[in-house]
Amino acid sequence: MSLTIQQVEHIARLARLELTDEQKEHYRGQLSTILDHIAKLQELDTRRVPPTVSGSLSEMPLRTDEARPGLS
Repeated sequence: MSLTIQQVEHIARLARLELTDEQKEHYRGQLSTILDHIAKLQELDTRRVPPTVSGSLSEMPLRTDEARPGLS
């Protein structure tokens, strides 16, 4: 997926970045490459891949919540 300069400018605005024309072109290429890789990953069939993280935080042991003095 090839981004346009206008899309890069929009992303830069959202991130509150001021980019030169050279930087916009540089990031356009980099962001387009990243989006191409993500598109390839989305094509993978992961239905048979087991989850790598437990499904719920309630299964994780947590420390007891104890009141402690705050900072001075």
